[in-house]
Amino acid sequence: MYETYHKRGLDVIAVSNEPVATLRAFARRKGATFPVLSDPQGDLTGPCKVYYVPATLVLDAQGQVQGGLVGYGEDEFRKHVIGAIEKLLPPSPAKVE
Repeated sequence: MYETYHKRGLDVIAVSNEPVATLRAFARRKGATFPVLSDPQGDLTGPCKVYYVPATLVLDAQGQVQGGLVGYGEDEFRKHVIGAIEKLLPPSPAKVE
């Protein structure tokens, strides 16, 4: 997902309250190609009212929440997260053949 939408302007940042070493190990195991930040005091997650994990938020360029999902389910992710991303980003360029 990140690689597909990054080309259209999406930035992804993973945030967790876990220690940095744990997050780095997780990112390596998963092959994450985006930043993973440790937020043990909730400085980033608190203002967004993230109380449960996993939580995915879609923020616009002004930092306003435009969509998201608490938990994970493929259909719900597609509807609430991918749907919000698609509304915010410019359309994909047409393929020329």
